[in-house]
Amino acid sequence: MKAHLKTFGAGLLCGFVMFAPAFAVALGWVKG
Repeated sequence: MKAHLKTFGAGLLCGFVMFAPAFAVALGWVKG
């Protein structure tokens, strides 16, 4: 269970790191 949670956390962190810049750019574009 703990190993599965660790893998899930790593995947979540990786996804956040990948999508954070795109999200920031989109947010900046929306604000104009």
